[in-house]
Amino acid sequence: MILDYRAFDTFGESNVLFVATITVLVLLHFNKKQSKAVSETQEISKRQAKEAALDRSFEPKNDPILQCVAKFLVPLILIFGIYVVLNGHLSPGGGFSGGAIMGAGLILYLNAFGFEKTERFFTEKTYKWISFAALTTYCLCKTYSFYCGANHLESHIPLGIPGHILSSGLILILNICVGCVVTCTMYTFYVMFRKGDF
Repeated sequence: MILDYRAFDTFGESNVLFVATITVLVLLHFNKKQSKAVSETQEISKRQAKEAALDRSFEPKNDPILQCVAKFLVPLILIFGIYVVLNGHLSPGGGFSGGAIMGAGLILYLNAFGFEKTERFFTEKTYKWISFAALTTYCLCKTYSFYCGANHLESHIPLGIPGHILSSGLILILNICVGCVVTCTMYTFYVMFRKGDF
């Protein structure tokens, strides 16, 4: 039940998330196209100066209290998010809730330490690779599962032992994939709405 029918629901939720991301990107790029009024070279130099000024204005004002709290809380938030993802098949939680928790941790880190420090480990390239790997893994796992089920074939996916974390066949893998996508998408949405670009 969870592995097959629940996957359709998760697939639908992932499509909604994907459409929302594309819509935000289209709207942000549409606004950029409307602002092209000067020549191309002048526009590039003005845009670079504007982006540099915006980046400086988006950086936090070195709030020592926020940074101290973030140094303590961010690791705890990320560890708790990983716990929720990994225990989604044993307790309440799963990929979406755990991913939302980890995304909130990244957003807190960004607010405390700024784009310069955050982009040392999380850039647009990181987002694309994590999302691509997670969605590809999800797609391959479910394709295999549906193919075996539709053709009445033995899937050879071990069911595991109830109550053990490394159990439940593909559910743990699918939860990890969904958690990665939700974490990256939450953080990317926040950055896009704050900066107007990623």
